[in-house]
Amino acid sequence: MDTNPTHQNHPAEQTQPDNLCLSLPQDFTATRAWPEEIIVEPSRLAWDLWGDTEGDITAAYSADKRPKILTFVHDGQRFTNMGGTEYSVHCYPLLLPEHCKGTGKKPYSYEGETVIYDRQTFTLGPKVTFSSRPLTVDEEISLLRRKYAYGGYFVSGKTYQEMLVNFRNDDRNSDGLKTAIDRELSRDSFPKTQPEMLAELGKLSRPLPGHANTSEIAQLGLPGM
Repeated sequence: MDTNPTHQNHPAEQTQPDNLCLSLPQDFTATRAWPEEIIVEPSRLAWDLWGDTEGDITAAYSADKRPKILTFVHDGQRFTNMGGTEYSVHCYPLLLPEHCKGTGKKPYSYEGETVIYDRQTFTLGPKVTFSSRPLTVDEEISLLRRKYAYGGYFVSGKTYQEMLVNFRNDDRNSDGLKTAIDRELSRDSFPKTQPEMLAELGKLSRPLPGHANTSEIAQLGLPGM
């Protein structure tokens, strides 16, 4: 699950100059000790679902666009996203070709592949996995409510309480999600329809970023309704 009730647009990551990689120091090569995994905020891996705004890492998915690619920036380095799940994606740093001489393309990997970004040619470095930090219980509750409000077939004809019970019976749930479901099941009342949940979310004193506002609720054509 890839959501965060306090979404950020990450302007620092998205407004870096396009020639960022050209300014890398000479020792920034494919032989650098790259981390196997980097933990980031869930909002950066968010999909355009459940009222979320698409995260900058998700938006840089490029496996079906090669050789031209999209990128995102993390800690001053430009990467591209070659796919994964809503929790974790496989990314590759953009390196100057002269920094990668002799390395070649790695079999069964994007590493070493030649790509084009902003009309410039780069070589993809070693794979770095970007993973979402675990959601807090409050964030899990936010996601549950939004899944019901914006969901399709799996909530069609169901009340919010019924959806929660179905989710609670899934043995694959994390402890945090189980706690969130149990807290929601202790509510005094439950929205019986998706429009009711949308209205409840619209009345929050601090509306969740990406949610429909009150004027938008009436215009939504929800799947499964």
